[in-house]
Amino acid sequence: MSMAKHLGIESIAVKRYFEILLLFLFASFPFGQLFRMTFGVEGLRVTMHLLDLLVILFIPAILYFKKLPANTRVGIMLFLGAVLLSNLYSMMLFQLSEVAVGSFYFIRLIGYFSVFVSVYLFMKGSNEIILRMLFFAIMVSAVIAWIQYFALSDLRWMQLYGWDDHRFRLAGTFVDPGFTGMIFVLGAVVSKYLHNLKGNKIYIISSLFMIITVMFTYSRAAYAALIAAFLIYAIRNSEFNWKKMLYFFAAFIMVILLLPRGVGSTGVQLERFYSIESRVENYNETFNIFKSSPVFGVGYNNLCPAKIRLFNEDFALSHACSGSDSSILLILSTTGVVGMLAFLEMIKRILSSIKAGPYKDMFIVVSVSVLVHSQFNNSLFYPWIAIIMFILLGISLGRSIQNED
Repeated sequence: MSMAKHLGIESIAVKRYFEILLLFLFASFPFGQLFRMTFGVEGLRVTMHLLDLLVILFIPAILYFKKLPANTRVGIMLFLGAVLLSNLYSMMLFQLSEVAVGSFYFIRLIGYFSVFVSVYLFMKGSNEIILRMLFFAIMVSAVIAWIQYFALSDLRWMQLYGWDDHRFRLAGTFVDPGFTGMIFVLGAVVSKYLHNLKGNKIYIISSLFMIITVMFTYSRAAYAALIAAFLIYAIRNSEFNWKKMLYFFAAFIMVILLLPRGVGSTGVQLERFYSIESRVENYNETFNIFKSSPVFGVGYNNLCPAKIRLFNEDFALSHACSGSDSSILLILSTTGVVGMLAFLEMIKRILSSIKAGPYKDMFIVVSVSVLVHSQFNNSLFYPWIAIIMFILLGISLGRSIQNED
């Protein structure tokens, strides 16, 4: 059955539109934060990336939302409905201009789901091709990151533009080693599953390359995500045994001990405590925001005006203003208990819709690793990580339905 007939579409032009968009999305991926636009609205910071613009162009895919499996469709509607409800409620807490800023990010969230819908509906039969293209985009990002590490190891000058002062750490075009490390953890997982599917040894070598790249970010959150990915992979593939675990941890610790430590850089000191203290402070701050509006939250991406109002701190131009170091606390504080329950229900419904097999295993491995990482960095809503997750979801669910067909 042709794709156009299966979707009830008279022309294949719609399918081509989303395929071209996806190509542009993959092409833009390695540029990371380089194409970044920032402007102020009523004293609040609004940031847009090239990736955001491309994601928004996927929104017409929502017109075909009803063609998703019923369980998945209901789960997504529950979560997006809860987010919309929290944004409407936030109009009673903040000025309309402040809520409008958060609403832009809600549109971007719809764009993420639209990427998933387009991959699921219009690219069945091309799942392995899309997976290889995603892998290639991450691989190019890793190569660029190594160029940065050797050619521009001192990024302290970027503190002038609101970024942290990293030195002797692999950050790449994403600038933040924590998020950079998580992207390459996902790259290692995708590469390993490509090896499982295709049997090509180049993917094993690539996976090892990604793991080494993660190590040089000196991100403890990325290390934890990598360990979580390894453990879940071993369990899902019936390869778990204590001897393998001991070998893995021994090799892991050995590599950490052998990592170069640049003189004068606290960022490469894995025993550093200042970042732990700042995270605990951030957790407390975000939890206090949640307590101020526990049922519906303060509105999606409205943390910045909430912080300014509750704590009387003028940090609207900081990159940390609208974020939280924990994605779970971010969901709680911005959408409340209602949003958190809807989010958990969505995850349950989506996972139940994916048929058992290597694609579901891959999605579970990357989901658990992101969940672990997201407790230390807001990686669940980081644009490039979110895009990877939604593309993998589209592939996994699309493969399940295709197999049934």
